[in-house]
Amino acid sequence: MTRPSTISGFWRRDLRLLLRGLGLMVVVLSTGCASLQHTRELTRRGWEGFAGPLQNPDATAPLGLTTDRGYEPGKIPVIMIHGLLSDAMTWNEPIRALREDEAINSRYQFWTYRYLTGETYLKTAADFRAELIMTLEGLDPQRQDPLLHQVVLVGHSMGGLIAKLQVAASGDDLWQTITAVPLDQTTLAPADREQLAGMFYFAPQIRVQQAVFIATPHRGSEWTQRPLARLGRRFIEFPQEMKEEYDRWLVENQAILKHAPAKIPTSIDHLDPDNPILLATARLPVAPQVKLHSIIGQGHRLPDGSPGDGVVSIASAQIPGVASELFVEGSHSGLHHQPETIAQLKRILLQDDSQAPDATQD
Repeated sequence: MTRPSTISGFWRRDLRLLLRGLGLMVVVLSTGCASLQHTRELTRRGWEGFAGPLQNPDATAPLGLTTDRGYEPGKIPVIMIHGLLSDAMTWNEPIRALREDEAINSRYQFWTYRYLTGETYLKTAADFRAELIMTLEGLDPQRQDPLLHQVVLVGHSMGGLIAKLQVAASGDDLWQTITAVPLDQTTLAPADREQLAGMFYFAPQIRVQQAVFIATPHRGSEWTQRPLARLGRRFIEFPQEMKEEYDRWLVENQAILKHAPAKIPTSIDHLDPDNPILLATARLPVAPQVKLHSIIGQGHRLPDGSPGDGVVSIASAQIPGVASELFVEGSHSGLHHQPETIAQLKRILLQDDSQAPDATQD
């Protein structure tokens, strides 16, 4: 399979956001594929339509795991994962602030993971899982650097879902949202079956010790059902070959499918609160040895009136079993830049949770 590329109350409530969203799309369309080198890279990966960072676009920025300092032996990797319609550069300010603490700088190395946000987070999580394993094994094949294998993941927004799928066990739960028929009994080409297996079947990564979820929509976002999201779907285009593959698979497997969208699902589709795959993802058990932390935005209302960060409700961002949970006043897109968020990340990295303030919500 090929990669994808990434109204009474409306006039009062959605129009401003719609216009802002259109402005962002114009930025992306006009700058995201500006360089021929970047266009070739996206084409090689099967990407069509809009792409690229929304702030300070860098047309040559690579996809996947990157770090500005190279591998630093003897330091624990902290891997930052951006969210939907964002880019790895969104972590520049938080990383700079964390490095200013000498105790953190001497103990941790900071990496980022950049991906094309139009595709479903299941595919991105599978790609990240494979790349992380390959990278760690390539850097330390003899396991002589134990700290390299104590990874901390920090995910903002959809990046938090990608992080969760590194520490959760799938069992059959995700696949059974689609069909009760085992994967190996579907009429798929071996390569496609292998790719789906990587997306729907996985075990927790033993190298990940902690995961921090910032403004993460574990149960989706009500915004996916609004006009702006519907418009956004129109700008996520898939290669023709991939569309034909999906249509053929639908026809061949229609009789056994429980949940089969007529079109290839996008990342926006899989953030719909009613999406069966998202609901199953929220229920997946996390490895007991992994410490989880939640940083949740508050002070803003969603269109349905629920409290949260304006995009993700508090109810969607909360999960059981966390070692720490902090509520931060702030909007969704900038929550990972808030001083309180960065202070909490410092406490987590320094294992100083005992001094974290008690958090209250509105």
